[in-house]
Amino acid sequence: SIRLTGGSPQLLPCVSPASRQRVVCFGDSIVQGAFVSEPNRSLPAELTRAYGWDVVNAGYFGHHTVGGDGAAIGALAPTMVVLAIGTNDFGYQTPLVTFAAEYDQWIAAFRASPGCAEVPIVCVTPTTRSDEMLLPNVLEDYRDYLRFVVSVRALGDPNLHLLEGWDMVSPGSLTDGVHLTDAGFGSYARALGALNLVRNPGFEI
Repeated sequence: SIRLTGGSPQLLPCVSPASRQRVVCFGDSIVQGAFVSEPNRSLPAELTRAYGWDVVNAGYFGHHTVGGDGAAIGALAPTMVVLAIGTNDFGYQTPLVTFAAEYDQWIAAFRASPGCAEVPIVCVTPTTRSDEMLLPNVLEDYRDYLRFVVSVRALGDPNLHLLEGWDMVSPGSLTDGVHLTDAGFGSYARALGALNLVRNPGFEI
């Protein structure tokens, strides 16, 4: 980025204040912040405001789980990753075995990235939605496959954490039956902060 110097046409580098943590939130339109009242109410913005983290919003509307994305996120050199994806796999009815394989490959690709072998990853199960029982593979099926992948990998990876998305956002915190209200994102951010205080002592210091 650049900044202007007063009374001068010269452009100088803009030096950002030193940040204790560089967090990447990766996911779909929920992470992106669809339907929030204003941009500073999205999950990444809430985390920045609450904890002073340098947060990258890597949420993409309509995105589903693709294993190779893990390497792309690893290239951002984060100190923590919030991996919050899976609700569109349910919407698209991705075969459950395929979903699990892609999710596992995502983690493997990220871990293989330089400097990412021990970076904490918070794996968030899909938040509640009003239609989660209406398709042949219900949303809880995807949550269960995600939990299985994380539980197996966590046996040899102490920096892999599971956060239950369905438990931290109530049905009353939805706008259109899928996306979160401002209050819902506030609850989401508080849950992530509480998890880090327990699992990663000193993370905020």
